Amino acid sequence: MNYFLEADKVNLSLDAGTEETFLDLKGVNGFTRTINNLRSLTEKIKRTGSKLRVDVSYVIGVKNYRDILRTTRLVKSSGADNIIFRVDFTNPIAITGLAPEVIEARTMAEKEDTEKFKVLFAYSDDEIREGKQSEVEKTKKCFNHNFWACIGPNRELYTCGHRTYSEVKSFGSLLDKSLLELWLSPERLKTVGNLPDENCKFCSPSCKRRDCLMNVLMCLPIDQVEELHDKYVLKPKIAREERKHGN
Repeated sequence: MNYFLEADKVNLSLDAGTEETFLDLKGVNGFTRTINNLRSLTEKIKRTGSKLRVDVSYVIGVKNYRDILRTTRLVKSSGADNIIFRVDFTNPIAITGLAPEVIEARTMAEKEDTEKFKVLFAYSDDEIREGKQSEVEKTKKCFNHNFWACIGPNRELYTCGHRTYSEVKSFGSLLDKSLLELWLSPERLKTVGNLPDENCKFCSPSCKRRDCLMNVLMCLPIDQVEELHDKYVLKPKIAREERKHGN
């Protein structure tokens, strides 16, 4: 049985390059086990011929900025497809102070980029120097809850990872209820229908791009949305399939 049929991507949040850093951040040992599991996953994907993409995300902060290059090389050797670096802007003063070292490590890490392994940074050098990230535009509707759910290490379900910074209460634990029950719970449906709210301060660049696109589409007539879908999604998909089968 191929367990990868229902997904096209898996993302591992790592945030460390050594057991010591992992313990400092998470409060438990587990770095070596995590890397070994990552290798096992990529090896299984290769054996089964699955097209599942494996991304590893890494949030740069004051405790782990020295591990950037080491982690990049470890993730590359594990067989993952990408490593994606973001920056913890909850402490902007500390980040701006570390900016020269972070940018230097970024330059070194990007040298590991190849055709089969991509090293991606969500923020520019200027954004890192200035300690800034994308602020939420309160006048726009949030759509990211449709694309992203956050399950914490405590098995609690949150709307997204950014709201956990504001210590927003979860929708419940997956130890007590299924994901489907929590996802369709009245509390969650009411909350996501009123986002962004006072607890939404920042969005990642990818979240902001999704919201910009979805807010534009929301204002268009349905026939125009369907026309755009056919042109930019359906037709390219058909063309790829035809090329694949040599038609």
